[in-house]
Amino acid sequence: ARWAEGAATTYTSYADLAQQAKDYDFIQTVSNETVDGIAIAHPFLQHPGVLIDATSDLCLRPIPIAAYAAVVAATQKALGVAGLSVVIFRDDMLQTENELATTLSLSCYARSHSLMVTPPVFAWWCCGLMLDWMVAQGGMSKLQALLVERSGHLYDIIDSNACFIRKRSSYMPSIQNIVFDFSDNGLAQDFFSKAHAHGLFGLEGHKMGGQVRVNLYHNVTEAAFASLCAFLKAYRYSTRASYVS
Repeated sequence: ARWAEGAATTYTSYADLAQQAKDYDFIQTVSNETVDGIAIAHPFLQHPGVLIDATSDLCLRPIPIAAYAAVVAATQKALGVAGLSVVIFRDDMLQTENELATTLSLSCYARSHSLMVTPPVFAWWCCGLMLDWMVAQGGMSKLQALLVERSGHLYDIIDSNACFIRKRSSYMPSIQNIVFDFSDNGLAQDFFSKAHAHGLFGLEGHKMGGQVRVNLYHNVTEAAFASLCAFLKAYRYSTRASYVS
């Protein structure tokens, strides 16, 4: 991450990190990166101190929790609404000496069963509803299978349309954040105006990268997904007349 460049050693090459991992006590990464739509394979690295930010990953695909020192995630992507964080820490990683202030100490939260302060009860309640819903859908394996099917279908559509282009990466393409660009930058205004006319909103990419981003979180209905696919398949651009057939 750009903000970490001055405070930590950062790596963009997995091979380089794997070779030098033994030199570090802790290694932190994001398991699903939403700006460029890339993800890592689990488990990420054979190292006892790997901390994973799984905000856009937890409860979207299976994660081998025991392989990591910690898995943390905010809940607004797949577990309800903003205002709550999930923190899963291996017991031996909890600091018990020279602790931070009580409200900042994870070991204090662990001893109090997450009740060190009044919890955000609405966000907690929404998280519980989402977990119940996931179980009712058949659990994580079925939800992941649906995401794999949907994302694969979208990637096929994108790759077959000359108006769109995907960045290639050595990392896995994300199954929940499908990011692509236009083959011609001049297409952006035409594309988004037509998308809005067809009732498709929120397709604009992140301000730091990617011209288009499709977020396949749990709230995307079959009807919405089918409408999006139909639009992307039909989208064409002409200098004389732009249309969606």
